[in-house]
Amino acid sequence: MKKILFISSSLVRGGLERQLVYFLEGYDRSLFSVSLLLLHDKIEYEIPADVELIVLPRHTKRVRSFLFWTIFKYRKAIICSRAYSRHIMMFCGVLRHSKLIIEIRGSGSHLGWYYNLVRKYLRLFKLKWQLVCNSRGAYLDLQKLISPRNTLHFVKNGIDLEKFPFMPTEKRRKGAYAIGFLGRIDRIKNIELLIAACGILKKELNFTLKIKGDQKFDIRYQQELAGLVQTNELEERVIWEPESDDVTSFYYDLDVLVIPSFSEGCSNVLLEAIACGCVCAISKPANTNGLLPEEFTFYPDDPEKLADLIHHISALNNEQRMDAVKINRQLVERDYDLLQMVNTYSSIYSERSGQNLQ
Repeated sequence: MKKILFISSSLVRGGLERQLVYFLEGYDRSLFSVSLLLLHDKIEYEIPADVELIVLPRHTKRVRSFLFWTIFKYRKAIICSRAYSRHIMMFCGVLRHSKLIIEIRGSGSHLGWYYNLVRKYLRLFKLKWQLVCNSRGAYLDLQKLISPRNTLHFVKNGIDLEKFPFMPTEKRRKGAYAIGFLGRIDRIKNIELLIAACGILKKELNFTLKIKGDQKFDIRYQQELAGLVQTNELEERVIWEPESDDVTSFYYDLDVLVIPSFSEGCSNVLLEAIACGCVCAISKPANTNGLLPEEFTFYPDDPEKLADLIHHISALNNEQRMDAVKINRQLVERDYDLLQMVNTYSSIYSERSGQNLQ
């Protein structure tokens, strides 16, 4: 049986971690024996019982040596790195471990340093490592940086469509228009743009802004956002909702979901919301896989244009809303099915395990 060692920073709630858990739940047990090494002891998902869990010790003096000897122990296995760590590449290179798969789950200029770091180690060790991207933006960027020696894969995220039934709601006739954001309260998510746009929009539209996510992820940023809410006089309109596993009811309760991020890989939140039939808007750099048409995108530094877009979406009639969400749902069904994602990864790992290249 083929062995795989996944290395991840943690298993906190997030798109990268959720996709890993989806694979761990769905892969064919007759093909692989899987171990999971976490660099940090932060686990917010349930791990299948047959997956071996390894956690690096907290004592800083032992971390690098523990990581080295773990990689040495699994030197004949496939090692799939989902952590942005130079030490993983360094140790695999020193040990001449050729079956390393480097996974890059995001895209954008903020990851330029990591792209260059990967290129550095690919050139230094000249091993036939492979790379996996789930963002077309990252795939196109890395194509320019790596040599033909290294295989580059593009794997689309997948979601369990049965967990996200398509139940689009008609435009509300009464009550406030519901605008929503779901995700980490993190600076890369650019939530301040959405708050500023709502500050402009309050003159034209009766709405509530629901922000759902981990408010302790970046406490200073959370406090800054609370200050912006006050500055824009939105205290009566903004509802802070705690993070929870129940996301479908959140999507069903919205008139529009907004993703204002400076950068995304392939947003799980967007896939889930589309699957549920929610109308969505996303920033142009976050729309790397082209899931939404251009008319539902905006620049991440222009609150006035975002306000105009939300106002335009709020004016769509029921037929126009249904046309938009049906097309998006069909796209997700075709290209972002969970089983399709698991099978694509399994194919990559099976092919990689059959090679003995240096």
